Order: sequence, then structure tokens, then C-alpha cells
Amino acid sequence: MIYALCQQMKGKSKEAYLAKFIETSLLIEDIEAVAPTDQYLYEIRLSRCINSNFFALIVGVFEHQDFMVIVYRIRSDISLREFIVKNSSLQPSDIEEVIGNLVLAISDAHRNDIILRQLNPEMIFIDPLDLSLTICDLSGAVFKSDYSRPFIRSCIGFIAPEIVEDAVYSKRADVFSLGVIIYML
Repeated sequence: MIYALCQQMKGKSKEAYLAKFIETSLLIEDIEAVAPTDQYLYEIRLSRCINSNFFALIVGVFEHQDFMVIVYRIRSDISLREFIVKNSSLQPSDIEEVIGNLVLAISDAHRNDIILRQLNPEMIFIDPLDLSLTICDLSGAVFKSDYSRPFIRSCIGFIAPEIVEDAVYSKRADVFSLGVIIYML
């Protein structure tokens, strides 16, 4: 997968977009009975169900025989990981704001019976001015009813042990990921 970020100025406001390029020949085809394209159609369905300001809005999906592109509108082109690295001495009030926003975002997902499974700072974009955030890339997320759906592991340090071990898990798995992110802050 390849990600590309871009910004667009509209008057005085700035919009950021993330394009996720998926080469269909590289998609993992042996994930139990899940067709490669279905992985991304499922992700799009999840994204549309959340309907929250904390999650990226899909503004376009483009499909070609060789690749797919999903375009998200995000608040900023700065990932939370980059933000943490650049701001190694955050004020306690800023940390509190970021944590509060993350908790609200996870609550929005859980309210829609969605388990994120691999929440990590690479998929969270933050506006450094007001600390608002956008969670992007739900490729690892599932509806609670589909918790046994196959899973491509990435950013292993942020994934709850029960998911890594293919054991039964619940929405609490996202609390584990949140705890790791809080530790980073």
C-alpha cells in the first residue's frame, strides 16, 4: 500500500487529503474466504457507518483492474506520531485534550459496534493548532458481530495481545491501543 498526502488551500482555510493506493496484484488473497477487493469494500462500509467528525470522510473511491484508490479528507497532514516526535515536551493540558479526543473517537466507533483493532499514531492525523484529530484507514477494523474476520497485522505494538494470539476479543482491545498511545504522549 502506498499513501500520499496533499493539501489544498480554499480561501484562508486549508484542507488535507490522504490517498491510499492499493495495487490489486499485491493484495493478500489467501485470507480465508475474503476476496482482496472485499477487504476494502468492507473498510468503506465501516467508514460510512461511523458518521463522526473524528473519522476521515471518504471523498472518492477509484477502481482500475490493477489498483484501487481510496481518498480521505483529513483535518491535517500531520500524523500523531510526527506530532509527538516534533513536540517532545507537550503541555499537560495539550495531552489531556488529545486523550479526550481519542476517547471520544473510540466511543463513536464503539457506539456503532465497530472495533478498531489496530489504532495507532500513524493512522491518526492531528491539527497542531486546535488538537482536533482524524482517524483514518479502517483496514483493520471490524463490526463487533464480525470479530472473527481475518486480520492483517501491522504496528504490532499497538495491537491487544488477545488479537495477536487470535483469541476472543472485545471493544476493550481498543482500550489497550489507547493505553499505548497515552504512554507515548
